[in-house]
Amino acid sequence: MLCVDQSKRWTAAQLLQHPWITLGDDKLANKDLSSSITVMRKFNARRRLKSAADAVIMANRMKNMMASLGEFLPFLLILLMIATCVACR
Repeated sequence: MLCVDQSKRWTAAQLLQHPWITLGDDKLANKDLSSSITVMRKFNARRRLKSAADAVIMANRMKNMMASLGEFLPFLLILLMIATCVACR
């Protein structure tokens, strides 16, 4: 259905006749979705784990950046405050 070549792409009328759209409620009610639910749960668990790992990586990067700034941090904060005040005028 999704096609880059516009000449091969289905029209709206053709898509409305596709079995996914025309399939009746009785046939849909009889479909077993338990395997799909299992796959979705695994996907979501992987996604949450990846998000947590990304958060830890970002926290470590920020900690290392702050440590490398060390003595320059007060100077940078003063510059940031000055820039904020100038932008407010």
